[in-house]
Amino acid sequence: MYMAIYLKKYKGLKDDLMFLSPCIAKKTEIESKRGQGLIRYNVTFSALMKHIRDSNVSLSSCPEVDDIIDYGMGAIFPKPGGLREYMEYYMGMETLITQVEGEHRAYEYLKNFAKRAKSNSKVTPVLIDILNCETGCIQGTATNICGKTNKTI
Repeated sequence: MYMAIYLKKYKGLKDDLMFLSPCIAKKTEIESKRGQGLIRYNVTFSALMKHIRDSNVSLSSCPEVDDIIDYGMGAIFPKPGGLREYMEYYMGMETLITQVEGEHRAYEYLKNFAKRAKSNSKVTPVLIDILNCETGCIQGTATNICGKTNKTI
C-alpha cells in the first residue's frame, strides 16, 4: 500500500496497479476505505499459477533474470519474527516484543492479552509481531506450497 501511495501521489502514476500476493487477506485491505482505490487488481500466487497452468505457459521459454536486488532488512518481513527482528535492530534487544504465529495461537494470545492488559498484572510488550500463517506470509493462504493449494477467494 505504501508503494501504491508513493507511485500515485508522489510520482503521479495514472496507470492501474496490480498487487501480487501470497495472502487472501490483502483483498480486504486493498478494497477497504483505507486502500483508497489505489490498487485496481488483486492477484494471488494461487490464481497466477492457475492461470499459467490453464494457459499452458512454458516458464522455461521466459528469459532468465539474474539481477540481484538488495532488499536490505525489508526481506525479513514476510518470515516469522521478521518484524520483531527488524524492530529489535532499531530499538534494542531489551525492548519487549512478542512474536506469535499461527491462527489458533494468535487468537488465543489476543484473548489472553486483553485479560492481562485489563488486570495490569503483567508487563505488556511494546509491539506484538503476530502472523495468521504459522510459516509466515510468503507461504500464506493464497499460495501453492508442496502441491497443496490453500483456500482462495
